[in-house]
This record gives sequence, structure tokens and C-alpha cells, in this order.
Amino acid sequence: MAEAFDTRQLEELYQQLGQARADDVICGVLEELATLLSMVERCYREGRRQDMRRHVNTLSQLAAQIGLPLVARVARDVINCIDTGHTVPLAATLSRLVRAGEHSLVEIWDLKDMPI
Repeated sequence: MAEAFDTRQLEELYQQLGQARADDVICGVLEELATLLSMVERCYREGRRQDMRRHVNTLSQLAAQIGLPLVARVARDVINCIDTGHTVPLAATLSRLVRAGEHSLVEIWDLKDMPI
């Protein structure tokens, strides 16, 4: 399984922004990722694929920003399923995105509390 998070990306954020600012950025991104995961699931249930695609794209970019390569990659896979219209793989890949996203959010939140 691919790494859930890239600690080097986090270290870089802390070096560039300093402790307080990096904490603020990471907390804000974590909250946004959680909100986006919820919005993506709602869009899927309601059949709003273009809104879903837009939210997943944002989620992918934010995940990459704070060092969540697995989430970013699975999000791109979801976008590919939306673009190709493959509904069964979309359901499976979306489930994987939600699991990976939730797992990564917990892990990075715990890691954020550790000194880097």
C-alpha cells in the first residue's frame, strides 16, 4: 500500500511557515478535506457528477499540498471514473477515497501533534 502521508511535505511546510502558521494552515486544510469528503459523498448520492468532480479535484490539490499522496492519487482515480462514465468502478473508487481520506485525516492530525 502506498504511504498515507509524506512527512517531508509537512516538514517543508513547518520550515517555510513556522510552527504557528503551519499549524493554522494544516488545521484549515484538514477541516476543508473533511468537508469536501462529505460533499463528495452527497454529490454522489444525488447524482451530481460535475459538482462531485469539482470537489474531488479540490480535495486532490489540498491533499497534495499537505503531503497526502495516497488521497491525492485516489482522488485522481475518482475523477478518471467520472470522466469515463464507469459507474461501478466509480462506486468502488469513491469508497476507497473516503476510507483513505478518513484514515489520513486521523493520522496526519495525530502526527501534527508530534514535534517535527
